[in-house]
Amino acid sequence: MSTKYKIKKGDTQKKIILKYRGNYTFAVYKKKLEADKDNSNVKDWKHLNIGQVIYLPWSRALDSHVGGTKTCTKSGGNSTRNKGACVPFDCFAKKNTKLKKGYISHKCVTKKVNNNFDRGKMQKIQAIVLHRTSIFPKSKDPKNGKSILQYINSVVSKADGAHFYIAMDGTIYQTVSLFRKTQHVGGYRLYSKDWAKYRKGKYKNQWGKHRYHQKRAKYEMKHKSYPQRYPLNAESVGIEVHGSGKVVGKVSFKESEDIVGYGPQYKGEDKIDWMDVTKEQMDSIVCLCKFLMLKYGLTKDDIYAHEAISVKKLGEALFYKADVLKRL
Repeated sequence: MSTKYKIKKGDTQKKIILKYRGNYTFAVYKKKLEADKDNSNVKDWKHLNIGQVIYLPWSRALDSHVGGTKTCTKSGGNSTRNKGACVPFDCFAKKNTKLKKGYISHKCVTKKVNNNFDRGKMQKIQAIVLHRTSIFPKSKDPKNGKSILQYINSVVSKADGAHFYIAMDGTIYQTVSLFRKTQHVGGYRLYSKDWAKYRKGKYKNQWGKHRYHQKRAKYEMKHKSYPQRYPLNAESVGIEVHGSGKVVGKVSFKESEDIVGYGPQYKGEDKIDWMDVTKEQMDSIVCLCKFLMLKYGLTKDDIYAHEAISVKKLGEALFYKADVLKRL
């Protein structure tokens, strides 16, 4: 979905791309901009005229710069949700929304049970963990991989999974009761933030190695309780958001240091150019998080990106989580 934009004084193609590309690389967003069929009348991108109208392909940056995300209401509204999705979208984060045996009872949540994701009784829901579904190394086009439903239906034996899956069109599928836990987090990172103590001591040569961090993380998991450690599977709800990414290199020490609050644990891991979360997905994620926060008394501090607490691909959920928190 494209957004109408009128050229202002001082605008150039480069400035527009840098401002509105969101999580896309400069080259990818430039290609999307020029390939947009609504921009077929633009003959010369190097010389844009004041007042000229162009159309910007959607990115996360557009939500904050051009009026925000459009959310469907009962009375109508704009929507790009596909046929079969909940149209118009009606957020169910209300006190009167009920659970039936742990499943959300609402028209905008589709019950799609797969008991192979069930890993036993949930202790107490204290957190939410955000995920992305897959990485397709040769393409960022999710059409080159399985759809959410294809994946859910293909799991015929015990497997890692989440409670909720959100399709590209925003459709929410619940696969496991909230009374049951799933295996959606593993290989925990170190919760303790006492980085300075170890960077120059006897462990400095091991800094950034998963083996060292996971050894200390296992100690935390065993001897501390939440929130003095990261939440366990038996304490958290997993939300998988369909989307893919492409490996574009390795995370440098400096890039890892720049991730506020997490330190250099990401050094040497794959750097992924993830596709943006769609507007419909964002509406669904925000609504689902609001419902869980209301139902279980959670706060924004109880929402985690998968790769922040577990050894996963950087950018899986950390970047779109920031957009989610802004709307809660």
